[in-house]
Amino acid sequence: MPLSQGLYVLNRLRLTGLSGPVIEDQAHGVLYWLVPPGSANDRGWPPGVVPLGRGYSLAVPAADRVGGPWVGDGEVRWLSLRPTGHCLTDPVVLHGALARVFGGRCG
Repeated sequence: MPLSQGLYVLNRLRLTGLSGPVIEDQAHGVLYWLVPPGSANDRGWPPGVVPLGRGYSLAVPAADRVGGPWVGDGEVRWLSLRPTGHCLTDPVVLHGALARVFGGRCG
């Protein structure tokens, strides 16, 4: 999803403690949440939010590329990691946060 909207979604999910890890690709201005395979396909997502599936590739940052200022020594970093070890975000929770941030423009 676009970085500008994604940061609002991330802040909302951080308040609830329900966000899984988030990958930031600052070079392209997007954030990625990881959800269970196939779970994002049949949802109405707001404009600019694109579920990736078969045929897409995603650069996953090294484990030590977390937070900190953007220094330009790689294209992606972990913007948020879950200390509890959860590696996926519940797509229902993500969709609900998006609906609130985007003003209900989810299908």
